[in-house]
Amino acid sequence: MAVDHLEKARKTFRQLAAGEIDSYSHDYYYKDMAEDLKRAGQPFSAVDPTGKSSDEDIYHAARKGLNLSHLREARQAYTRFIRGRPSSEAAVVKLPEGGFLTAEEAREIGAQYEKDRQPSSSGAEAAIKSIRDSLQKAGADFAALDPTGASTLKDIAAALEHAAREDFLAHARKNYAELVKGVHSADSIDMYVRGVHDNLQKSGEGLSALDPSRQKSDADMQAVLDEAVRRNYLDGARKEFLEFKESTTPYTSSVIEYIGEKIRKCMALAGQPLSALDGTGASSDANVEAELQAAARRIHAVAARKLYEDLCKVEDWGCTPEDVERNAQEIRDRLALAGADASALDEHGKKSATEADEDFKRKIDYAHIEGARKMFKLLGAKDFYSRGELARWQRGICEHFRAAATDARALNEFRSPADPVEWKKKFDDACTAAWEKHYKNHPDEPIQPVAKVKFKRRDAPASSG
Repeated sequence: MAVDHLEKARKTFRQLAAGEIDSYSHDYYYKDMAEDLKRAGQPFSAVDPTGKSSDEDIYHAARKGLNLSHLREARQAYTRFIRGRPSSEAAVVKLPEGGFLTAEEAREIGAQYEKDRQPSSSGAEAAIKSIRDSLQKAGADFAALDPTGASTLKDIAAALEHAAREDFLAHARKNYAELVKGVHSADSIDMYVRGVHDNLQKSGEGLSALDPSRQKSDADMQAVLDEAVRRNYLDGARKEFLEFKESTTPYTSSVIEYIGEKIRKCMALAGQPLSALDGTGASSDANVEAELQAAARRIHAVAARKLYEDLCKVEDWGCTPEDVERNAQEIRDRLALAGADASALDEHGKKSATEADEDFKRKIDYAHIEGARKMFKLLGAKDFYSRGELARWQRGICEHFRAAATDARALNEFRSPADPVEWKKKFDDACTAAWEKHYKNHPDEPIQPVAKVKFKRRDAPASSG
């Protein structure tokens, strides 16, 4: 058994010393080797069958192997970067294929690399940085990328620069092709335009290089690019306009405003009036503007109905009195922006404004009751971080009672009639237990008398509290 562990350790050492292990796995393999030697009851020097190496020699041999791993990875990254694109393959004539990647393998890797890249950016800078970092860890310079030693540092630098320029140019053309193809969202058009100009600048080429045949001038390509950008803005605005008119999503007020402004901005960037949003040409600017505003009002009404439906779902958005009032006010604000009254909250449209408004008020009261019940349940389960938080929580339940014109009997979730005195006692007992639990969990806080919070209904005498 010890022999098996020793043989395994020797095999691992041979791989480490030869640089066959990836650099990021080197330490793990070294630890495995050490563990195998420990199980075999042997020192590090035992991995050398000749017995001529000391423990220190073995350590240095493994570290030298790590440098070889870094160098191998740098050479492989260099091969992928240089030969991954047929257009730049001629840049290197001295790098051997043996032991690394064949030209066909390199082209396949390069093709997949290009396919996975976003068209707005180039991987040239990252690739060169990766090569440089690996060489630095290996303690070598760029000339070491050619294992034959036939390439000088100048040769390697020229090959890298050529490959990088080709890469930048390829990505500039991809951005350009995407713009010409269209249709893109308004948010991505600027990204593609920047991709064209930034990559061309890094490649050292002008706009004329976007034409692979090199038969067009910079001015010709700029005109085509400008036309493609305007067309994308127009097509993108039309798409946004159509989706906005048909949307049933309860957007927030800020999002509704943003969408409308984005459509108007895109039309300005396209150099077209608002009427051009109608592809038939039958609408005027005023008509299209009216459609935009009508769409905004409709979505505000949709959002108001959604908020109205969810008003009593205190589990989803919060259970304090402030939460209830904030959501109720949001419904009122949305109705105002929609230019509608409370009847718009009835999706069937069968209730009058007065009836719908009364329903709205009753629903607010019920939301307060649901909030009080939720806060009451959490009163004994929640760990309050301070006296102030617990006091605010206790007052919050009472505020719910006052807002809903009720008292502690509202905590009863059953249909049977509730005794207000009985439920007031349950509420007081729960508050006392919460305070005792808080002082037990936070013994450093000074103990104060438990204050019984009095509350009353808006339409009830003080004695009912």
